[in-house]
Amino acid sequence: MAPRRNSFVTLLAAAAVFAWALWLRVDGVSRDFWLMQDQVGDWQAVQGSFASLPLTGPAKTGGGTHLGPFYYWWLWLSRQVLAPWTGPLPHAMGVSTSLLDAAAFALLVPAIESAGAPLLASFAATLLAATVPYEAALARAGWNPCFALACLDLALVLLLLGRHRMSLPRAALVAALAWAAVASHLSAIVVALPILACVVAAAGSRGVRAAAVAAATVIGVVLAMQVPWMLAQRGYGTPVWIPGPPGEASLPGRPPAAAHEDAPVAREPATGTGTAVTRTVDAIGSEPSRLLSARGLRFVAVEPPALLLRSLWLPWPVSTALLAAATVLVSAGLVRGRLEPVPAALALLPLAVAAIACGALEAALPSYFAIPLLGPLALLAGLAIASLPARASAICGAALLAATLLGQPHRLEDRRWEHAWRWYGPAVLGAREIAMRGSPVRAVVGPADGAAEQPATSLARWLGATIDPSSTTVARISRDGSVRWTATP
Repeated sequence: MAPRRNSFVTLLAAAAVFAWALWLRVDGVSRDFWLMQDQVGDWQAVQGSFASLPLTGPAKTGGGTHLGPFYYWWLWLSRQVLAPWTGPLPHAMGVSTSLLDAAAFALLVPAIESAGAPLLASFAATLLAATVPYEAALARAGWNPCFALACLDLALVLLLLGRHRMSLPRAALVAALAWAAVASHLSAIVVALPILACVVAAAGSRGVRAAAVAAATVIGVVLAMQVPWMLAQRGYGTPVWIPGPPGEASLPGRPPAAAHEDAPVAREPATGTGTAVTRTVDAIGSEPSRLLSARGLRFVAVEPPALLLRSLWLPWPVSTALLAAATVLVSAGLVRGRLEPVPAALALLPLAVAAIACGALEAALPSYFAIPLLGPLALLAGLAIASLPARASAICGAALLAATLLGQPHRLEDRRWEHAWRWYGPAVLGAREIAMRGSPVRAVVGPADGAAEQPATSLARWLGATIDPSSTTVARISRDGSVRWTATP
C-alpha cells in the first residue's frame, strides 16, 4: 500500500503546484493584461490561417529572428481553443502560456522525486521555481521566453522519468521539446544542449549502438524542425513583425507605405551590423579565450539564484553562496554515488554551459536570460537536499518549504505590479463600444498613463472595428472605458 499512498501524495503535491502557479499567473489577466508592442505584434501575426503564420520565430533583440515558428503555432492554437472564453482578445496568449508553464512546473515534482529527492524537497524546490514573480508576470504576458521555459521543463520531466528506459519515441519527443524551446528563444540553448546530451547518455546505458541510434534520432529531429526556418531564408512564408519606435499610429515596425494594413513586417538590421549571434561567432574566432570569460561566470553566479529567490529578501551574496553550496553538495553526492549521473548532469551542466555562453555572447546579458535555468535550479535544490544524510535532508527540506511558503504573499504582491497594464480592461470596454458603433475611425487612443496608441487601435480592430486611415474620426477611450469621438483634419 505504501507505493500507492506515496504516489497519491505526489499527485496532490503536483496538483497544488499547478493550481497555485496558475492562479498566480492568470488572476486578473482580463483586467490588466500587459498589452504592449511585443504582444500586439505577436497576436496580430496569428490572426490569419495556420498557413499564413511566419516560418521563423519572433524577432531577436540582437537582430535577426529566432529559429522556428513553434511559439507562433502555440499562439495560433491558443486563439482557436480559447476563443469561446476570451473571444478575439489577446489575453488568451497569457492564459495559454500560463497554463503550459504551470503544468510543466507541476510535473517537475514527480520528476525530481524520481531522481532521488525526498517528496518534501521536490515539492518545495518546484514551488519555489514556479512562483518567481518576474517569470510569472512574463508568462501571463504570453512572452516567448516563458513558452521556451515550459518546453524545457517538459523535456526535463520526460527525460528524468524515462532515463532508465529511453525508447526512440521518447528520445525524439524530448529532443523536439528541447529544440522547440531553442527555436522560440535562443537563451534556452544553455539547458537544451545538456538535455540532448543526456538523452544520448541515457540511451547509452543499453550499449554503444543504442547511444548511436539515439544521437541520430536527436540530430534528425533537430534538422527536421529547422526546415521551416530554412524555407524562410529562401523567401517563403510571412515576414516576422519586428518592433518599431513606440507611439507610431500604425502597427509598430510597419513602413509608412505598407501594402497590407494588418500584415506583420520584418526589417533587416543595417548592412554590416550582423546579429548578436554572428557577432559572437566572429568574436570567438578572433579571441577564443572569451569562452572562459569571468563575465559569464559572474552572470550565472548572481542572476539565476537572485531570480529564483526573488521576494525572499536575501542579498545577492547570500543567494550566490546558496547556489555554490548546492553545486558542491550535488557534485559531492555524484562522486560518492549517492546521486545518479544523468539527474546530476541535468542540474549541473546547464550552469556550466550558461557560464560559457554568457561569457562569449557579444551583447548585453538581461535578467531574463536566467529564466531557462529555473527548471535545472529546482532540480539542483532537490538533489542537494537528497545528497545529505536522512535527518539533515528532512530538516533542510522542511526549511526550504517554510521559506517558500512564507515568501508567497510577497511574491504575489510583486507579481501584481510587474508587467501589468491597469488600463487593459477599460481599453477593451471602449474598444467594444467602438466596434459596436460600426463607424470607421482613423485611430483609437487608449487610456492615459503613457500607453501608446497602438494597443487600443489593435484591440478595436480585433473586436471588429473598421480602422480607416482616410477617416477624420479619432476615438479616445477614457480611464473608465467611455469613448469620446473627435474630428481631426
